[in-house]
Amino acid sequence: FGGIEGIGGAAAVVVTPDESFVYVYGASDGQIAGFARAGDGTLAPIAGSPFEARLDGDALAVSPDGRFLALACASCDELRTFSIDAVTGALAVTGAATAPDARDVACAADGRRVIVAGDGRLSVFDRDPGTGDRAGAWRVPGLGRVHRGGRGHCRARRGGSRARCRLL
Repeated sequence: FGGIEGIGGAAAVVVTPDESFVYVYGASDGQIAGFARAGDGTLAPIAGSPFEARLDGDALAVSPDGRFLALACASCDELRTFSIDAVTGALAVTGAATAPDARDVACAADGRRVIVAGDGRLSVFDRDPGTGDRAGAWRVPGLGRVHRGGRGHCRARRGGSRARCRLL
């Protein structure tokens, strides 16, 4: 990606489940660069890319249906969501929510929850898989530092013990 606008200080990359689009978050630029992926794996910039994130983000996630993208921002305690145009791959901001110390983000396999990991907590957002709207949040405090585990899992360490949660 050398010399491509919008991905200075590249901090995160995600691919849509159907492998049609690739998104790279450029922390230095505060933008998300989007690329259409051809069948042979070559990438071409999406029209309108890079897209303004206006955040100092830390992690990206794509919903299981490939219709929404989430950006977590630890320094601004925010989760920002974008819709993904199914034909062009263009992004449009759909909302934002408070997510303390948002260092990582994952979407549940059924698309009904977005989980944001911070230092010592998880923020779990219920969402409508059809519209991407968040219906509310609940927090899991006191887990210690949270680390991303395998697909659909997160782990947290607290002292010498471990807590685990499966994303439902």
